[in-house]
Amino acid sequence: MMLPIRFVTGLGLGAVMPNVVALWSEYVPERRRSFLVTVVYSGFTVGAALCGFIAAWIIPGYGWRTMLMVGGTLAIFCVPLLILWLPESVAFLTVQNRRPELIGKILSAIGRTNVPADTQFFLPAQPVVKGGAIGTILSKRYVAGTVLIWLCYFVGLFVTYLLYNWLPTMAKEAGYTSAEGAVMVGVLNWGGTLGSIAIGWLMDRFDRYYTVAVSFCMAAISLWAVHSVESTFWASQILAFAWGWFIPGTNTGMNALTARFYPTVARSTGLSWMHAFGRFGAIGSAFAGAAILSAGLGLGQILPMMAFAPLTGAVAVLIIAGLVRRWALADESATKTEPSSAEISPSA
Repeated sequence: MMLPIRFVTGLGLGAVMPNVVALWSEYVPERRRSFLVTVVYSGFTVGAALCGFIAAWIIPGYGWRTMLMVGGTLAIFCVPLLILWLPESVAFLTVQNRRPELIGKILSAIGRTNVPADTQFFLPAQPVVKGGAIGTILSKRYVAGTVLIWLCYFVGLFVTYLLYNWLPTMAKEAGYTSAEGAVMVGVLNWGGTLGSIAIGWLMDRFDRYYTVAVSFCMAAISLWAVHSVESTFWASQILAFAWGWFIPGTNTGMNALTARFYPTVARSTGLSWMHAFGRFGAIGSAFAGAAILSAGLGLGQILPMMAFAPLTGAVAVLIIAGLVRRWALADESATKTEPSSAEISPSA
């Protein structure tokens, strides 16, 4: 009975996260977009961290069913609030040429000024590709970047969920108590929250592709550091915090990066497909963790092995950066070679 219930829950939550990122990215200022996207997405890691403490309070006294009822009630409570106050994407409405009166209403609220009813709205020309949004992300221009983004999120979620699912077991095998293993997971989540915000802040101030690539490299170094750090509980907490900062934190940065990679017409689809492909990494981590532990390997051997995954993500992000620079040069060259209005119509 739990299997279909969990499957349906996954369908709902799997749709929520990429759409939240896509919609929020439309409304935040360009100069702070990466930072503000990561702030919103860090709510995921905050919720994960708080959930453990709430469950520890509710389940012993009221049972696990009560815990699920609390989560479901919170979700249902959000529905009327979203219906009443969550605005549609202005960019989406403009591209679709729908409901100009609603566009004016939303912009009036944002700008705190009255937008005349007869105002016409437009955006810079959007790429038109056969197949709509799916055709866009799989088009000749975007397909290489799309596959590389999937790879980045795959390796990111693979390592993240390996830590979430198996860190308590690995910690116990290393000689720590179950409580100490749970604390390490909590520290990991708080590191992910702070890392998400910090990486978003850096993405707005430096090249966002290089920022994410460096963060992937730091994730690899923090995993490899298990080899050289003294095996004490406090040292393990510091490492767990670093893992959270550079692994879930970098995954959050990938959401901000992807939201800016695709055009408006394909942004939600691009993010959704990235999340979907990344889930294969999360699923694979469960089997990989079980296989590695069954082989008799401990914490000091497993995590350094995982360091190669974020290095793969770093290389993929740098290739995406090269693609984007090539597009920019090609678009600039095409603009320079276009005939001016005077050349088109000498009498103009």
